Amino acid sequence: SPPALRVLVLTDSISASRDGEFYSTVTRVAEWITSCKNLRRLELRRFVDDPVLLSQALTDEGPHLTTLSLTGYTMATSRAFHEALASQQTLQNLYLRGEGSDDIEDNAALVQSISQLHDLRELELKDISEGFFPDHVMMMTPFLPNLERLWVSGDYFDDGIWNAFLCLPKLQSLAIHALSEFTFQGILSFITQLVPSNKGLALSILNATIDGNLTDDEQSVIRDTLRHNVEGTFDFSLAQGG
Repeated sequence: SPPALRVLVLTDSISASRDGEFYSTVTRVAEWITSCKNLRRLELRRFVDDPVLLSQALTDEGPHLTTLSLTGYTMATSRAFHEALASQQTLQNLYLRGEGSDDIEDNAALVQSISQLHDLRELELKDISEGFFPDHVMMMTPFLPNLERLWVSGDYFDDGIWNAFLCLPKLQSLAIHALSEFTFQGILSFITQLVPSNKGLALSILNATIDGNLTDDEQSVIRDTLRHNVEGTFDFSLAQGG
């Protein structure tokens, strides 16, 4: 393994039969990644069976990553990878994109591991968190005091989730792609509780239901209040067909 290798990106390999020989190769690649002790950034996108690869490569004996990105996988077959995430206590940036699951234990495993990554600055959960309810987010955020940027999807969010984001004193960007039914008063209440360290917060509600629609006047008030309180910005859009 190259002793000075710090960034590794593996994407789009040629399809192969997932037989014993295939997984033997995956194991050898995982062992090689584990031996790259100075690796800090690792990105995978449809390379092999990426969750299996990462479940073997992410160990206490392997590299201490600061950035990990995985795109194009499914939660239903990835619990071992999600559990292995907890070994990466040095992670500052975590980007996951894939197909979510309604399975309670699958979602719980991801939440539990993320909750142990106390140094995270950026967290993107695109589609992979489609099965998340507000409780899942509320279980994570108290343990992520350094988080500055959060993108999260989910099953359904309402005003009950705002307290979860108030646990993030350094938050600068919040994008909510879950189906949502926030109220005008609920959003304003959240904004008025932001702290000076949230200065510049970009708030995006990207998938509101028709019942969570805001009038143009309400959007203007929210935008003005956010700008006045923390010099922030506000974006709003309805769910497709909403």
